[in-house]
Amino acid sequence: MTLKGVCGIEVYNTSTRYIGKAYNMQIWDELLDAGCRCSALAVDDMHRSCDLFRGWTVICAENSEPDSLLDALRTGSFYSSQGPELYRIRCEGGIFEAAFSPCVEAILMTSKSNGFCGCVPDEAGPGSPAREVTEVHFDLRGCNPQNYLRLQLRDRNGCCAWSMPLYL
Repeated sequence: MTLKGVCGIEVYNTSTRYIGKAYNMQIWDELLDAGCRCSALAVDDMHRSCDLFRGWTVICAENSEPDSLLDALRTGSFYSSQGPELYRIRCEGGIFEAAFSPCVEAILMTSKSNGFCGCVPDEAGPGSPAREVTEVHFDLRGCNPQNYLRLQLRDRNGCCAWSMPLYL
């Protein structure tokens, strides 16, 4: 299959949860693995008021002018979320670092089903409250991640956030 002109997909769409298709992380990763450099948006796709504010895209633009917003979308200067906030993300010298609002899970994804889990172990056993983290550091030297890295977060309410891919 050849895809041309694809610039992004919906990683999450609130209204499609009613038909079991709210999340599209696997499709996004398969597109990235195939070499399609695409971004992912989270949307509430509000058809009913109960769908309001369940998914959104946080744009990191110079200002709120349309040209600035579109430029940020074109360059991947945004992240998608259902709640968690992403404050900083970078990969330099083989070290990946990210800072974010409190989350119980942080997974660094890379191509071909590889990744690095930043889950916080449930030290007190099943059913106990999960411990939260606000940052992760992964030493990728010697791991040889391929093509891209992207961060996926989950907070204690089960809400997720997705960074845009950092292309290697």
